[in-house]
Amino acid sequence: MSDDPTVDPATGLLHRAAFLDEVRKGQAAGMANVRRGCLLILRFPVLARIGEAGGSDAATLALRNLLGIVETRLRSRDTIGRIGDHSLCILLRQCKEPDALLIAEQYVGLLRDVVMEAGEHRAPMDLHYRIVPLDWRGRRSRQGVSRVIKAPEDAARVLSASAALASVEDKGPDKVVRLTPKADAAPRVVQQAESTDQSAMIEGATYRLKPGLLLKHRPVICCYRLRPVGIAPVVLAISENPLFEAVLEALSLKSTRTRPLIESQLVVPVEAEQLSKESALWLKDQCRLRQVAPADICLSLRFESITSDLRKSLPALRRLNRHGIRLMLEGVGSAAQFSAIQNLAAFDYLLVSARILQSSLDSIRARQELDSLIAQAHGQNREVCTNGLDTPALLAHARSLNVDIGFGRECGKSEPFPDLPVA
Repeated sequence: MSDDPTVDPATGLLHRAAFLDEVRKGQAAGMANVRRGCLLILRFPVLARIGEAGGSDAATLALRNLLGIVETRLRSRDTIGRIGDHSLCILLRQCKEPDALLIAEQYVGLLRDVVMEAGEHRAPMDLHYRIVPLDWRGRRSRQGVSRVIKAPEDAARVLSASAALASVEDKGPDKVVRLTPKADAAPRVVQQAESTDQSAMIEGATYRLKPGLLLKHRPVICCYRLRPVGIAPVVLAISENPLFEAVLEALSLKSTRTRPLIESQLVVPVEAEQLSKESALWLKDQCRLRQVAPADICLSLRFESITSDLRKSLPALRRLNRHGIRLMLEGVGSAAQFSAIQNLAAFDYLLVSARILQSSLDSIRARQELDSLIAQAHGQNREVCTNGLDTPALLAHARSLNVDIGFGRECGKSEPFPDLPVA
């Protein structure tokens, strides 16, 4: 899957040494005053049983299927690595221990009822997990300044926690073992928390294809959405980004693959700073040369990314409009914001997050605001999408809100990209 020596070739995730290097970066001088968060270690003994029955290839296939579920809950700032044959570890940046426990419960909820399948081999889920806090909140000083206590020896703590999980006696199928974090007796250093995590984006992200469903009509795959998994990608201009070479190859009528994504739209997340008039022209020319329909490419941008530098982003967006490239808008909080940005550039899709969707289930006011936003989009003949549909309840709620397209676990398993699914 990758020639990168820091990446596990079977999954595309960081392998253990590279993942621990990523964790250690939190102790660098530039991040000394930053709350680093927690580690969530997930161990799947069920993979060992599948491996015994079907071999290592069957276990690897089962792990990839698990990853397709796990990645639906990853936050954009989280980093995931493979730290053992049957173990994953997620670095939950800027996450307090109580919040990490809630996140762990969400993963358990996603995975509890999964039946593992790898070819002819099936096994019920067996999952162990553990939280490893990287810092603790100390007492407040007289000035009311909240301080963070750092725990050194991160690598040793990760390995010892992983070993503790590995030594847990097998409790049988369908048993979820919860191990509470132990107090760390290592020396502690007091640091003042003065900033948020602004970790530099680095190369090496892998991508997965998430299928989308037409919620208002018969459920069929109509488009795919790319999502980076593992570590955040470096921000490169579109014309310099190898991801777009893979996207164009996947959509090209000239593709040598057994199943190019013909008649499917591919949603690609980008930052506004990756766009320029030159990159828009490059994308247009590449579509012509490779026989790709421009409307098959949809660039998804965050509202705050666009508004951070309107003078630079708007000319590029307008040129993309003229070239027929589709645009998707994320992170809009109100109908007024959507209307304002639509007056500047034409977005074809509005993406509503699962968090906003869930809030509208819990709050009448949030439901009214979301209804207004969706009505505004439909009034301008724009399609409305939602991301993170991980439960039947959210799927049904999206349909009731007249949302057009959905992405998430309930819409189908994700697949590695550019290793496209084969018919």
